[in-house]
Amino acid sequence: MDFCTYFDSNYSVKGWTCHKTLCEHSPISNLYVLALDNSVLKQAEKRFCDGVIPIALSDVENYYPQLLNAKKTRQLKEYYATLSPILPLYIFDKFDIGKCFYTDADMAFFSEPEEIETVMGEHSLMVCSQGFEPPRLKVRFNVGILGYRNDKNCREFLEWWRDRCLEWCEWRTMPDGRCADQGYLNILHNEPTRFKNTLVCPQPGINLGPWNLWRYYLLQRNGKIVLNNVWTLVCYHFHQFALSDNKYHSTSWKLPKYAIEFLYESYFTEIKKIKENL
Repeated sequence: MDFCTYFDSNYSVKGWTCHKTLCEHSPISNLYVLALDNSVLKQAEKRFCDGVIPIALSDVENYYPQLLNAKKTRQLKEYYATLSPILPLYIFDKFDIGKCFYTDADMAFFSEPEEIETVMGEHSLMVCSQGFEPPRLKVRFNVGILGYRNDKNCREFLEWWRDRCLEWCEWRTMPDGRCADQGYLNILHNEPTRFKNTLVCPQPGINLGPWNLWRYYLLQRNGKIVLNNVWTLVCYHFHQFALSDNKYHSTSWKLPKYAIEFLYESYFTEIKKIKENL
């Protein structure tokens, strides 16, 4: 499988932890890393033999020079969010692969990611719901995991999303549901016939996060974590996770005790190892 992500030095420990967990469960998968600074680019180049394909930010900016105008007027995190629809387009154009799955850098994999590909099936685009109805703050989808097929339908959506993010990508939630790059995905619900062959991921174990964890109970079975005794936990989104000395802050969301045991303690162990070796 081919995955892509982007991060800078502030997120490098999380990004390489994501890569490590991906490799553990799918050693032959590739991870295209858009390095948002030179330090990450050097780290990515050293990991080339481990399935990492480094991409320099300057190369993407040269390919899409419209980015440079946006860069002048945006906060750094707003500029990074502007890159979300552009990264898969760049990868499809430069590397000519058939499918690519985006993962946030603060994701960790707990079982084989091939299930994501199976769930996506023959669809052109797959998105993940936040898990709230009605949607919290009017933002319906989460950008943590996205599935892209290199076809006309997906490119039509990505080009539309790219143009919207270049126009506006502020790090705040607007009354109409716009929220950086993420709020634009609402169109897939609000205008369901506009973009063809799209799928809202029906498997909650893909991009599970602290915001919707309370909806499920977790148990361990045959070496895997299972939701409600039905769905395998494929990947978990460690939103707001922060390291401080030899401690960590999990999230501002209230977590059940078993989440700490099953998810956060193991992630903390992995992320400490990565930090020590950077």
